Formats: sequence, structure tokens, C-alpha cells
Amino acid sequence: MSAFKIEPILRSLHAKFGPMVTLRIGTRPAIFIADRTLAHEALIHGGAVFADRPPAVATRKILSSNQHNISSSFYGPTWRLLRRNLTAEILHLSRVKSYTHARNWVLQILQNRFESQAKAGRPIYGTINFMVAEMGWDPEVWEDPMAFKPERFLNSGGETFDITGSREIKMMPFGAGRRICPAYGLAILHLEYFVANLIWRFEWKAVDGDDVDLTEKEEFTVVMKNPLQAQICPRLK
Repeated sequence: MSAFKIEPILRSLHAKFGPMVTLRIGTRPAIFIADRTLAHEALIHGGAVFADRPPAVATRKILSSNQHNISSSFYGPTWRLLRRNLTAEILHLSRVKSYTHARNWVLQILQNRFESQAKAGRPIYGTINFMVAEMGWDPEVWEDPMAFKPERFLNSGGETFDITGSREIKMMPFGAGRRICPAYGLAILHLEYFVANLIWRFEWKAVDGDDVDLTEKEEFTVVMKNPLQAQICPRLK
């Protein structure tokens, strides 16, 4: 059973038994935590306890070089070395700055593609993957959580939204705690860079009769069942 198909079952179990549910999957017990406060307590305050990884099965050992990569290695000297090398070399600020020409090149490819599609009058299909979790649906955190309201992430009262979950966990697009994705800073940089430039260079309008539909379907990952469409045209300079 895939993770996507088991989610409705877990939601019903959480509703019946509470925010922490244990299931035996194969030979190992699996604990599913749906409460953001418990997640913060485990990943931030008890990070060292929950930062380890279990031994991988034979096939995953092959794919992970015998668990010698950043995501699957055991919590200890090997993982610290991998993370230190990654953050001090590839993801170091000076290296990130050195990728400026590559970012410009990719942005130019996107612009050229959008310009050609805008001239042809074809809608853009600008694929969106959602990692849906109970914590992202918490009505105590998000007003009307299942509604598409990007304005909810705008700064309020001078406070910037904490994407790392260090103060409290409201959502975890990059994980949280000691095993948080080491490249989240690079990901945010690229996201802001591309989105800002594409909004600056193009006008984006919804296709008539089309709306944001958050219904999901499973492919390689979970994607939108009805892809979001947008009509674009170059802004006058």
C-alpha cells in the first residue's frame, strides 16, 4: 500500500485514537505523529533522540551506497561529516553565489519558453507537488486550511514566517530539527529568484472558468489532479 493510499486510513485512526498512532508495517513498528506540538518537541527539543535512521533493507542499501548519503546515514560521525562537507562546500554562501550564471541561464530558458507559449496563446501547465500532512491542515494554526490563500504567508506585524520550525512547527516543507534539508536555503533562494523574475516579466491571469483545485492524485509523487492553468503575456517595458 502506498503512502498516498494509507493517508485516509491514518486520518481516521488519528481522529479516533489521538495524534499518535503506532502500526506494525512488516517487522517494524511505525509511529505516526499528526500533532505539530509533539513534532516540535521530538524534532527540536529531542532532536538527538529522533535523528537516527533504521537499518535499510537490501535494495535500499544499494540505492543509498550502504546508507552513506545525507538522507539515510545513521546519526553519528559519518552523517556529521557528510553534512559538514555539504554545507561548507556545495551549499556554502560563496558557492551559491558562484552559481549566478547558471541561475540566469535557467531563468532565460524559462522566459523563452513562456514567451513562446504566450505568443501562441497556450495555457501553462508555471506541475505542483503537494506534501500533504495533518500539521498543514491544523485549523488551530491556519484559518480555513483547505482553502488556497497564499496571502496567509505574508509578513504580519513584522514577523517573518518560520519555515524551519525552530520556534514552532506550522508546516514542514523541508523537515525540521537536526535532519532538516541542508539545501533549504538554496531552494528558497531559487524559488524567490525565479518567481520574482517571472512575475516582473509576465502578467499572470487565471484561465476563464478555471480555479485552484487542490484535489490530489498519485503519480511518482502526489500531484494536482487538475493541473493549474495560467494565461500569460509579457509585461510592457
